[in-house]
Amino acid sequence: MFIVGSNEVKQTEGYFVEYDKNSQGVLLSMIHENSYWNHSLYRSLFLMGSTIVLLIIMLSIFALLYLVPQLKNGVDYSILRVVFVFLSFTIIYEILDKITQYYESARIMLEIDNEIERNFMNAEMNLIYIFDLYIKTKEKTPSIPLLIYKFNRRRLNEGWKARVSFRCSD
Repeated sequence: MFIVGSNEVKQTEGYFVEYDKNSQGVLLSMIHENSYWNHSLYRSLFLMGSTIVLLIIMLSIFALLYLVPQLKNGVDYSILRVVFVFLSFTIIYEILDKITQYYESARIMLEIDNEIERNFMNAEMNLIYIFDLYIKTKEKTPSIPLLIYKFNRRRLNEGWKARVSFRCSD
């Protein structure tokens, strides 16, 4: 447990703990920043997944229109066709399932981000609801690949710093 706040630091069981009177505000700030990051990353994964699905659909159509008629009719052809259809739908279904999860999670993270941004004090009163929504969304969503995280890290850090500096200047 690490809470930023006063200078009183205690070491317990190998962890440094800083005590703060407003630990709820710190937790809310952490959820706010993480929801900003997760929204952007989930949205990137949704767009990338949508592109992959479109590519798979186009390749499947190409295979159906060009490659399948090239095969001769026979027992092998029927088995090949059944396997092709089954694999195509299974792969597309799994990708579509992940895409819809990323889309829904990005939408929920944006709602959390906007709720906290609009009214921090009201959000602090609804902390349990916001925390529950955040945790449930994180649990049901597939994890973000490290490559996507590293690729977007600089852009998201700059965006968050600009957002915080804009809020502090008001």
